[in-house]
Amino acid sequence: MSGQHPDGVSQGKLVAVWGPTGAPGRSTTAINLAAELALSGRRVLLIDADTYGGSIAGYLELFDETPGFLATCRLAAMDQLTDVEIRRLSHQYELELGVPLTILTGIVNSLRWPEISAVRVRAALTELRRRCDVLVVDVGFNLEEDEEIASDVAAPRRNQATLEILHRADVVVGVAAADVIGLARYIHSFSRLGELVTAPVRTVINRAVASEAASARHTLSRFAGITDSVTIPEDVGVYRRSSVVAAPLCVVAPHSGARKAIITLAESVASVLGGHDLRPAAVPTGRRWFSPRERAAS
Repeated sequence: MSGQHPDGVSQGKLVAVWGPTGAPGRSTTAINLAAELALSGRRVLLIDADTYGGSIAGYLELFDETPGFLATCRLAAMDQLTDVEIRRLSHQYELELGVPLTILTGIVNSLRWPEISAVRVRAALTELRRRCDVLVVDVGFNLEEDEEIASDVAAPRRNQATLEILHRADVVVGVAAADVIGLARYIHSFSRLGELVTAPVRTVINRAVASEAASARHTLSRFAGITDSVTIPEDVGVYRRSSVVAAPLCVVAPHSGARKAIITLAESVASVLGGHDLRPAAVPTGRRWFSPRERAAS
């Protein structure tokens, strides 16, 4: 992250990764998208802001006493978020030699959601956008406005963090599971998403087997008017390897079809963000990747 944030410096771009209920693959999409954008030369910060329980830390085997994004929000709201604190609270994840991906982990215990209020999120985003080129933020599924309690109108609302991030996003990546139920949930929620955001939406049909891909694209086109979706193919072996090694696809399977689809998605997102051309570099095939657990044991 940059060590300076003088007034007048252009703000980093915000990419929100959202998907409806049912675990369509928001977190894995966010991780792999952030990795590709980092490989293009951008300073990328990956944030887990899911108030229903974050999973990025688990996928990448990153463990904190205090969730990084929660602590960042708290400090930003008190105007105490410094570069030193950001370095202390974040993880530097090396994709390949000299190419880092900075990560702020989310809450694993969903009972802590009241600590991530809209005011705190807004303050954190303002500070973090001064220090990086792109924020890739994994948000919760729920797009409903929380009911206000008449006796406590200042109380935190569980979905306000998600709504705040979507409202401020420069690009929204919507993730749909490729099965019939997943597509139905995405289409049902897509109209609500359109009411909330003004940013362009890039839709992902995630982990589709070959027999589902064409039908899924047709379904989204017919019922939601989505004609430019990106299909990420299912590859059980690649995703299992990614999970076991705790690394993104660009590391464990740089030549896989799933990784190529992620590159296509990243190119689409980058075309909206502007700045750098996206030229992802494949990790050398002879390199042995060590997970955080393996590195700690060595």
